[in-house]
Amino acid sequence: MKSVFYSFLSVILIALTIFGCDADDEKYLPEGKGRPGELVVVVDTAFQNSTTGKVLENIFMGEYPALPQPEPRFDVITIPHQNFSTIFKQVRNILDIQILPKQKEVVAVQKHNQWATNQLVVKIIAPSEEDMVAYLMEEGENIANLFEDEEALRKINDLKRIASEAHRKELEKMFKINLLIDKYFITAKKDSNYIWYRKDRKLGDKYAVQNILIYAQPYTSDSLLDTKNIIAARNRFTKIMKGPAKGSYIKVFEDYEPDVREFSLKNTYVKEVRGLWDMENAFNGGPFVSYSFVNPQTNMLITIDVSVYAPGSEKRELVRELEAIALTLTY
Repeated sequence: MKSVFYSFLSVILIALTIFGCDADDEKYLPEGKGRPGELVVVVDTAFQNSTTGKVLENIFMGEYPALPQPEPRFDVITIPHQNFSTIFKQVRNILDIQILPKQKEVVAVQKHNQWATNQLVVKIIAPSEEDMVAYLMEEGENIANLFEDEEALRKINDLKRIASEAHRKELEKMFKINLLIDKYFITAKKDSNYIWYRKDRKLGDKYAVQNILIYAQPYTSDSLLDTKNIIAARNRFTKIMKGPAKGSYIKVFEDYEPDVREFSLKNTYVKEVRGLWDMENAFNGGPFVSYSFVNPQTNMLITIDVSVYAPGSEKRELVRELEAIALTLTY
């Protein structure tokens, strides 16, 4: 997969004007509504059924990467302007698409807390459908990233209220790092160079397991950050994560080509590897994301590896919750 260099939580939209509500106005706003990953797209039916709608679908409803079963990037609700009522104006993520012939040029604005708290509204106005399509082709990915970053920030704010001080102290002592890990994770196993946190939860009549495996290696060469070496290290450490059958343990699913990205977090280079795991001598599997970086305080290569096991359930938001935890990294 092609590497992309970008910075989480710092997406800049060129030609996107930013403005906000006054604090006094926010006192009277209702709480933002909607499920995590839900996006209301306000676009008139004629454009929804033409090229504009197809481009919007490709950007916002394309497959979320590295899941065992296809899930869209966002759960999109499409509403024409005439039906854009108060109930939809209170959803947390809103994209408003308008094509107005009197408009001289494309204008894109974003506003936080316009009709509800914890809300992000992005409005794009273009003089023609051709101009709208051209703008979406150029900036649509940035806009999608903006909504994803906003979702991550909401999850991080939730984490601040339920973060475990015991886990924080444990990670500070072992690896000289800090993460906001919620108190419902238990320490499943640990040694001098790794720790495995696990959270079991019910999803209706099903269940899911979220894992956070953190491990350290001496940073002896830049080659340790090669994708093949990151995967090899993961396979060594995940042998501690045993399955139900004798001799079963977690490993990387080799038939799936991992999605690889590089970005800067807290001024630190991070290599992300996103893929699928399966189990030796068993049939379990699911998605994983690993974040590898060199701790400048210790010169150790640290990997924060998150994974999900949720048979028969959607996994996108379970992965996003774990990604948000990884993004709270500090030293």
